Amino acid sequence: MKKTAFIAATAALATFSAGASAAYVSQVDSLSGGFTVSGFNDGTPNTYTINLTGLSGSGVVNVGPSGGYEISAGPGTLGGSASVELTVPVLGSRTFTTSSFTSLFTGDVNFSGLAEGSYPFAFGTGAVTTPIGVNFGGSYDGATTMGILGFLNALLGTSFVDPSGAGTFSVEGTITDTGVVLDVTETATDWPGAGQLLLDFIGDVPVIGGSFRIDNLAIVATPAPTEVPEPASLALLGLSMAGLAVIRRRKQSV
Repeated sequence: MKKTAFIAATAALATFSAGASAAYVSQVDSLSGGFTVSGFNDGTPNTYTINLTGLSGSGVVNVGPSGGYEISAGPGTLGGSASVELTVPVLGSRTFTTSSFTSLFTGDVNFSGLAEGSYPFAFGTGAVTTPIGVNFGGSYDGATTMGILGFLNALLGTSFVDPSGAGTFSVEGTITDTGVVLDVTETATDWPGAGQLLLDFIGDVPVIGGSFRIDNLAIVATPAPTEVPEPASLALLGLSMAGLAVIRRRKQSV
């Protein structure tokens, strides 16, 4: 193999190795609108409908392959702080801001019916002229951080002490230019599930709703280390250096 060809091949392999551990970043530049969640108190709390209305804003969702991830949230590409404002009659108005990244979840996440790739969105621009159907599902098995667990306990009045949990989810719905309707079915192990939490917190109220606004928020899914050590790229570098040494010795012996 020629010297230049050997270097090029090694560089390509090293790039592939580095790319395999790249994070998948989903970004919400800005997004605002109204929301309702219904169907959680009809005797089947883990089947419910999320309805987003009057949407305006843009961003991108990047989906990676199924596998182990550490998922965190923080400021997006605009820099500064990320902001989430939520207004619900029973809670009042709450605004959450952060200027650094916070770990949310670590564990396995698996998808079905949702291909790996980048999905940009722009609501309220007239870009969606015909309703788009969505149908996907998946599973998860991992743990949130104790800090997030404490935040949820303070927000919902719960008393969770175990951060681990697993479950499945399926989502079917429709996307329009200014709205999203999603029918969600879930199962949960070692924690109640989102629908049950709503039922426990809200009680007999048939619908919970309000408004929201999200600015400059990034959700980062970083692949967890696998059994193949990350120093594989260093091994490739060592292989290329060894190859160059062989080439040099051959030249010297000529």
